[in-house]
Amino acid sequence: DIDSATLKALVDKVGADGTGSEDDTIEIFVGTPPGSTGLSVTFPQAGFAGLAESTSADLSISSQLITITLDGQAVDTVAGAATGGSVTVSAHVVQPQDLTPENQARVAGRPVYDLTITAGGRTVSDFGGGTATITVPYTLRPGEDPDAVVVWFLADDGSLQSVNGRYDAATGQVTFTTSHFSEFVIGYNLVAFDDVPNDAWYRPAVTFIAARGITTGVGDGMYGPEQTLTRGQ
Repeated sequence: DIDSATLKALVDKVGADGTGSEDDTIEIFVGTPPGSTGLSVTFPQAGFAGLAESTSADLSISSQLITITLDGQAVDTVAGAATGGSVTVSAHVVQPQDLTPENQARVAGRPVYDLTITAGGRTVSDFGGGTATITVPYTLRPGEDPDAVVVWFLADDGSLQSVNGRYDAATGQVTFTTSHFSEFVIGYNLVAFDDVPNDAWYRPAVTFIAARGITTGVGDGMYGPEQTLTRGQ
């Protein structure tokens, strides 16, 4: 629980130099003990609204489990959705048994995170043009190509939809950006092409875009690296 006095102190600190630029970030660190599978941070609605009205700053909730950063527009949208009560930001790791059998088959044992925001008792799913940036720790499994680690949104109809995200080998984390909250899967989608050798200088880039469905090659398991690009391509 974050009380009004703490929020006010943070807002005052942002505006102390009279700038309050969009580059500011208000960060709240939540200690999550080893083995934690979720967290929930609650703000008083009035204090959250004051944060939105007084600054253009991003709001970041960071922990060892997950880091959630709402940009200024997302903060404004959440603040505008609450007419009283409180604002709660929650995240937890979804256990396989909590998924439907169909979704268990779809995610195939990959990590799943459920992200929610409630404002005044109402769920805020869309950020009204704003975005949230999510960072979670991830350990590559044996033999995994880091460029083929992807992020999927698990839609209500069970489909897996690609989200803008990537694995960072330097930090051992997956970071993705979304305009709404729901369930997200840290997936793996290695697409290999017969004419892209493992030692080709361009293989990491091809692997990255193929894993995300940005390219499907030229057919028959071929990428066509020596072909001339058409205007359409």
